[in-house]
Amino acid sequence: MSQLPEKRLGIALLCLVLLFGSFLRIYPSAGTKYPGVDEMYYRHGVMFLVHNGFTSYPSLIRNYAKVQPTLSVAVIPPTRVTLIAAGFLWHQIFNSVPVISLRAVACSATVLTLLISALFLYRAAGLPAAIAVSALLSCAPMQIQLAQRAYVDGVFAFTAILTLWLLWENMRGTSSLKWVVPYGASIALMVVTKENAAFVFVGILSILACNRWLKIGKVGLNLVIATFVGAL
Repeated sequence: MSQLPEKRLGIALLCLVLLFGSFLRIYPSAGTKYPGVDEMYYRHGVMFLVHNGFTSYPSLIRNYAKVQPTLSVAVIPPTRVTLIAAGFLWHQIFNSVPVISLRAVACSATVLTLLISALFLYRAAGLPAAIAVSALLSCAPMQIQLAQRAYVDGVFAFTAILTLWLLWENMRGTSSLKWVVPYGASIALMVVTKENAAFVFVGILSILACNRWLKIGKVGLNLVIATFVGAL
């Protein structure tokens, strides 16, 4: 019983750390008034959907496939679906301009990254580790900057951390449907967020293949199937 007040105090401290980290991401300290080059491409994608409807997304990708070969440099592809689709949805709900909608999505994703990371740390290493590492993450300059610009990297970081956490939960538990299905869905979300998902996927396969020596947990057939089905 004597540990109960200490645990409550620790949880309260963790909540304060997460609130502080969320404030640093939401407060406009690292953003700019005018959109950058990458932001303009994402804005173009959202505007295309606003004018033509969400069902026109395949046309957006076909147009990119036609134009890109004629350019001397590579430009941002519209296959980074998560950010563009979420930006369009945010615009439809809140009627904000495309750049603001995209930045709001990026900010929300970085806040969720902080929260998921804290939860992952709490379950994997305990409350003290969750407080300490969350305090460092709360003040991470890159995360704060990504929260205030319409970049896909913050959104991708969220999907990658979410996937790794759910992978760990499945390996530590019994890989029941309540963990396997969200895990497969998180891989799918990560894949349609950014092409860097290929590197994370290789890392996941390495973890599964080397678990015999790493001894992280159990790797069942359902976990392997969910990994490939989610990616496909």
